[in-house]
Amino acid sequence: MAMFIVSAIGTTVGLVGIVFVFRTLKATRKGNKINREIGEAQTRAYLSPGAGTFRVTLNGATLNVTISNFGQSPAQQVDLWARLMMPNMDSTGNHDQLLYSEWRRSGIVGIGAGQDGEAMFLFASGSAPKEIFRGQHANKFYVSAQCRMEWVDVFGKRWPADFFVTEAVKESEPMNALGTPRAGKLRSTQTPTVDQRKS
Repeated sequence: MAMFIVSAIGTTVGLVGIVFVFRTLKATRKGNKINREIGEAQTRAYLSPGAGTFRVTLNGATLNVTISNFGQSPAQQVDLWARLMMPNMDSTGNHDQLLYSEWRRSGIVGIGAGQDGEAMFLFASGSAPKEIFRGQHANKFYVSAQCRMEWVDVFGKRWPADFFVTEAVKESEPMNALGTPRAGKLRSTQTPTVDQRKS
């Protein structure tokens, strides 16, 4: 009988030990996962849009936008999309308040840690409503575009970011009837800006 009691106590202590070892292993795995996530967050690529330039003619527009990598590792497969936008002066409701061009894509192979890359978007006049380039209101509003970018970090994760660019300075001259190009600087923002130009 004494052997049975000693054996039962030994078995119980062994099972309790196994439970504690299992819980310790589970907590260690959870801690390792948290440490890995913190390490990835500290070393991954963080991209942010910066300033840019634009040029608008009667035949189309060109936007150049600088993208900066503030992270500790390179960004790979950087893809960007943009579409021009302006208020629809002939809007009949909430569904058509803005006029948009077609989306245009630009790619950057990669942006190293602490470095900049530049995306260029070309818009032919046929890719957008005529009001953006030739309408009676075309020169009354700042050049604006809706943009999206995606990139892959060194851990293979894909990251998205949405932003807008808009004309930054008020000195640019409007296009005249002869089609003299209008050019200027762009700034990036997180909210759409379709402000009217000051005459």
